[in-house]
Amino acid sequence: MTLNEFINKTLEKTKKPFAFLKYEGKEKEYLTYTHHGNPGLFADDSNEATVYEVSVSVYSDKNYISLIENVISIMKEADFIWTDSGEDMRDDETGLYYKVLYFEIERCDFIWQQ
Repeated sequence: MTLNEFINKTLEKTKKPFAFLKYEGKEKEYLTYTHHGNPGLFADDSNEATVYEVSVSVYSDKNYISLIENVISIMKEADFIWTDSGEDMRDDETGLYYKVLYFEIERCDFIWQQ
């Protein structure tokens, strides 16, 4: 399973539309995400795992606190560590409010194959 597949499977539990990088649907409440990896778990002059940093942006035209709490809970259930939250913002282009949530997960390559 790829990292995107794993994140998709996790975010499906929110029952909200979501997309990697950019959402192009019509809903007023949705999620977008992006990620990157850094070497981690060093042993014998080599890295044995990758630390993936995932950001999930929560967009809404109404109070989204319960959705934010739900995303954090679901990500934690999937073994992501919640590391930070951005400030509450407003996207002038869409007129929607949004907040970025930051997570990390450390995985050895073979774990994604399970």
